[in-house]
Amino acid sequence: MTSKSSLRSRPALSTWVTIAFVWAVALGTFGWALVAAGTPGRWAAVAILAALGYLSKALPPSLLRNDVHLSLSSIVLLTAIPLVGPTGAVLVGAFSVLGQIGRTRLQAAVFNMAMHAVMGGLSGLAYVWSGGLSTPDPGYGPFGLLVDVGLPLIVADLVQCLVNAALLAL
Repeated sequence: MTSKSSLRSRPALSTWVTIAFVWAVALGTFGWALVAAGTPGRWAAVAILAALGYLSKALPPSLLRNDVHLSLSSIVLLTAIPLVGPTGAVLVGAFSVLGQIGRTRLQAAVFNMAMHAVMGGLSGLAYVWSGGLSTPDPGYGPFGLLVDVGLPLIVADLVQCLVNAALLAL
């Protein structure tokens, strides 16, 4: 007979199956983003955004007050979409979670890496498919930026929130 404490220390097989499933979806999303949008053109931007994502996850979650939690990682992930495209957003999402390692359980960090990769990739694809531009013309007026960057980013944010909710529901 096993004690309750030993059951809590080892995750159930279903937990690892769920994590493997989400990783399979993440790898599929990465492949889909590669085919649909190609490789990121700005690898330095991918590295900088991944570092910012890492820092956002490494910060204490209750930065403001004990009952107010602030997460900057979704902002970094949304910023990555027009700057480095869907494929770059997959990488930024996955690498940003490295800031959680050591602060959360291993299975939570591994799950979150895959989840953020899926969120970045699918929201990045939604941005592209809704007409979002990766390199807006500097001469754009406010209306052009709103239509070609702002509205597609709203669509990407909605997709990111839905994907986050769906994967957390697992």
